[in-house]
Amino acid sequence: MTDSCRAPELKTGPSRREGACSILSQRAEEPLAGTAYTDSRWLLVEHPGPWPSQAVDAALPGDVLAEIRERAPGVRLALIRQPHARRVDAPIAFLTGGRPEAWLRRVQLRSYRDLVDLDLEAIADSHEPSDGEPVTEPTFFVCTHGRREVCCAEFGRPVLRAIATGGFAPWEITHIGGDRFAASMVVFPLGHYFGHLNPVSGLSAARRYATDTLQLGNLRGRSGYPNSVQTAELLLRERLSVFGIHDATVLSWHELDERATVDIRVMGDVHRVELIGHQHPEQLINGCGDDAVRIPRRYWVAEADES
Repeated sequence: MTDSCRAPELKTGPSRREGACSILSQRAEEPLAGTAYTDSRWLLVEHPGPWPSQAVDAALPGDVLAEIRERAPGVRLALIRQPHARRVDAPIAFLTGGRPEAWLRRVQLRSYRDLVDLDLEAIADSHEPSDGEPVTEPTFFVCTHGRREVCCAEFGRPVLRAIATGGFAPWEITHIGGDRFAASMVVFPLGHYFGHLNPVSGLSAARRYATDTLQLGNLRGRSGYPNSVQTAELLLRERLSVFGIHDATVLSWHELDERATVDIRVMGDVHRVELIGHQHPEQLINGCGDDAVRIPRRYWVAEADES
């Protein structure tokens, strides 16, 4: 841990708000590793907003939402929009899933009621449906859900604008988990999460990703894997200086109580990463505002690496 007399460097930059959860997370030196969502199945639906705190429930027709949740349990729903698009006549949906062979499909809808015509069962089973058309290029989604968490808007919107200036077409997205890691971004189809971004590091992460390279300093993990597995891959990449997106492949893992073992292939060689669970020494604030609570944070550290 950093010497208590020296404040850690802030990746996101300062905030005008005292108690901004992203800033407090960085000051506490909370690890980013292993904080991505642990399921790979998503249904992203274009909606112009406004986005209240519980945006999905407010935006979609109740009967449509109920049917989606009944037929596709466990699939994560989120709203997306293009920057400055405040009217959507024919919404777009993205469907994604799969591990390790991830897929992403783009579907043009006529209305939100078309969502029930999708092959929701296939998505729930993590099988690629035939709906829409496949998307193979990286697609960037930056959380800007300010009504859910102020840090996501304060830090997310500048990152979104910066990435757009680089010739990319990023989307805004509602809550993706880990508000205190704002600005946060998830990239599909592979589902890599990045956190504590600022405009410079956000654009850099996007540019590197477009060349099949990961910016490890902001990497939170890959959606669809347990937190321990995400941590093991990142720690091994850092130790071996492996940055290529496809240069490391998780083969297997075993987790029991406070220990985990993960086997990862790196450019032909198989490495075993052994982890042990730890509690962060501080109670970490989970959000901003009067209703924010302090929570314990369990994270993983490498016990030993064996080739």
